[in-house]
Amino acid sequence: MTQISSRPSSQATTVSVAIYTRVSTTEQVGGRFDSCEAQAAVCRDYLAKKAAEGWHEVACYRDAAYSGATMNRPGMRALQQQIAQGDVQVVLIYKLERVLRSTDEWGPFRNFLSKHGCRLVSTTEDLTDDTPSGRLKNNLLVSVAEYERLNAAEKIRNKLREQAKRGYWNGGQVPLGYRYNPETKGLSVDPTEAKIVRRIFQEMAKLRPPTQIANELNAEGVRTRVRMFRRRDGTLERVGEKEFRCDVIQRIVQRVVYAGKVASGGVEYAGQHEAIVDEELWERANAALGMKPIMRRPRRRNAPRREKHFHLLKGLLVCGACGHAMTPAPSGKLDKTGKPYRFYVCGKARREWGGGGCPVRTVSAETLEQAVIGFIGECSQRPDVVSRLIGSQTEHASGRRSKLRGEIAAIDERMAEVDRRIQHCMEVVSNQGVAALNEELREHAEAMRGEKRNLLLSREIARKELALHDPLMADAERVSAALSRFRDLMKQLQPEEQRELAGLFFDRITLQPSKRPDERSRGRRFLDVHLRLKLTNLVDGMEARVVAQNQENVPQQIEVAITIGFSCSRARRPIELTGPCSQTIGPKEDFEAGPPGAHPIHRALAWRKMMDRDPNLTQRVLAERSGVSVGTICQHLLLLTLAPAIQMRLRSLTLAADVARYSLRKLEWLSRLPIADQTTQFQRW
Repeated sequence: MTQISSRPSSQATTVSVAIYTRVSTTEQVGGRFDSCEAQAAVCRDYLAKKAAEGWHEVACYRDAAYSGATMNRPGMRALQQQIAQGDVQVVLIYKLERVLRSTDEWGPFRNFLSKHGCRLVSTTEDLTDDTPSGRLKNNLLVSVAEYERLNAAEKIRNKLREQAKRGYWNGGQVPLGYRYNPETKGLSVDPTEAKIVRRIFQEMAKLRPPTQIANELNAEGVRTRVRMFRRRDGTLERVGEKEFRCDVIQRIVQRVVYAGKVASGGVEYAGQHEAIVDEELWERANAALGMKPIMRRPRRRNAPRREKHFHLLKGLLVCGACGHAMTPAPSGKLDKTGKPYRFYVCGKARREWGGGGCPVRTVSAETLEQAVIGFIGECSQRPDVVSRLIGSQTEHASGRRSKLRGEIAAIDERMAEVDRRIQHCMEVVSNQGVAALNEELREHAEAMRGEKRNLLLSREIARKELALHDPLMADAERVSAALSRFRDLMKQLQPEEQRELAGLFFDRITLQPSKRPDERSRGRRFLDVHLRLKLTNLVDGMEARVVAQNQENVPQQIEVAITIGFSCSRARRPIELTGPCSQTIGPKEDFEAGPPGAHPIHRALAWRKMMDRDPNLTQRVLAERSGVSVGTICQHLLLLTLAPAIQMRLRSLTLAADVARYSLRKLEWLSRLPIADQTTQFQRW
């Protein structure tokens, strides 16, 4: 009996035997003489001869189309698991090389068998290792098997390299865009699929993300090629006809075969097949593939997410003073509808105690949202403002275009120099032969190629930015009409749809403290709000054109600045837009409250006249109509209980210092005194 024994043999009534078979390639699967089935048949014939000794088969494991370089194979793993459980006493094989072809794996496997009291038996070889010469013989068998494996692999690599040098395709999966030509034993272009490949390279060269390219192809019904795949068990399976994915697009762009080249061992050679894209387009697409910052990701704020309180401008606001994002922060206090007051808070002020010195800190969400949307609506009524904004953007773009053209010219000049250096390296190799292709020359050539890709990338970025600064195609009338439709559409949409629409047309909203101290007044503060508007999205979208959420190019933007007045009081007040177009948004008072900066007694007189004209007008209704609280109404009406002489004096005040001197709170206290005491106290002030 030919066996490898780990312990002295003993008389046993039964011996559990597991058969193991393996072949290296799919061509051997189902073969006539060297298949797993043929090996198993030989093992069973041997097992039948041992039936008298109690040998019986408990399992048969096979690894079809697996290399013997490693033991990490499904059949071998299952066999080792059963051996570890003590269910196998003998492993029966055809030859030792069917188990493994690696000296590194042989020692641990032999120790594993010895540990679990299992023997390895071959039908064609003597694997006895009870003696030193037996162990040496087994080690030699494994070494020879490993040598044959490594030698065959080296021959195959040499053959593939020589084929590549001559421009022959080395086989494998036929790339998309090509078909295998049995006559030439090479690749021929498939016209239909080649159009898809060219489109992928062209879109990639425009710095478009692979995900967007895949999504567009999928939306048009384009699918991957249908192929027949031979499984390890020899059966054929229909694969392909799947949607494109980001990684599929990336692999297509990275393949040099589309530029008419073949690669072997990391070296590229000119191929005999027809190129689908030229080398320059291939270089531009691969340069764009390595540029991660240009691949703009969708805003997370547009992802469906359950929110307790809706904030229209979430994800768009930035604090201009700190540079941090402004996040929603509902208040614990409730308004008259029972909902909490909503705010946007600077991220720095929210994290640091005391606000971190941020001058913006907290902004009323309702006020800011009304101001931004109100500004859009006001612009639709002011063509002169739209024309002025477009004119300002055009003037800025003109200067930027000149600078970009200079940058592109400098890049082209540098690229010409790099091409000359690359050509020089090729001439050195051509004149001096392969011996000149040392490591230093390889590194120099690779550095030149890397620099060329970076230059191609920089040029494409500059070209795209130059296209963005082309004169705006939208005139003032079209922009005004789009702004008006945007304002009307916002009123009709659901909250989530409103935020999605805002995300399409607003790129960023930056809040900064106002630089106009003369416009500050009691109970108010002013903020500079800078809007960056995606003008092409706005015009095209409102004209019922196709507007994609992720544009292939960064959309044309027009940056405008407005100054919005915010009420710091708890009661709702009208929102004042002070530039570039004046507008009051929100509840308006339908009375004359006196000239700007006048004393609050003018407002009290106006409210009294309104209540006198309408006996059914209550203080609560008046407060809602005026956008103030009932307490504010009562506080103002107390001024009318002052002595007539005092009221006349207050109505005549014109200087801001005098108005501040006789404050509302001070006069409220004065109104509670008797008339005689009021006059005496007022004269002391």
